[in-house]
Amino acid sequence: PIVVDAPTSCLDILPTLSNLFGTEYDSRLFIGRDVFSDAEPLVFDANYNWKTDKGTFITKQGFTQKVGEIVSDAYIDQIKAIVRNKINYSKSLLEVDYYGHIMGIEKSDEVLESESESPSESESESESETEAKEE
Repeated sequence: PIVVDAPTSCLDILPTLSNLFGTEYDSRLFIGRDVFSDAEPLVFDANYNWKTDKGTFITKQGFTQKVGEIVSDAYIDQIKAIVRNKINYSKSLLEVDYYGHIMGIEKSDEVLESESESPSESESESESETEAKEE
């Protein structure tokens, strides 16, 4: 059996399975990594906390390096930038419905209308409805 003891997350499943099944894919389109590749392990969350094989970064606490590792400020800044870029990339994919586009799935008119409403418009409508009910 193969033991993977590097930090991994659910984001690594699709690229890893794609590799194992021999599926052709562009690794740049996946936020995760193939755990059997030489790519540096990186696990992160939406709060910009992250973990690599060298240590853990918690936004409000800073970086804690793994025992025996020597980590420079440049390394920490580099990983912070990578995490920030991956999160922004993920948001962009969702905003433009990238996967729906490549899969040929059209959004319904109802979904498009709800997405086009700004929060202030929907709040105003809710307030108007509440006021009308109270009268």
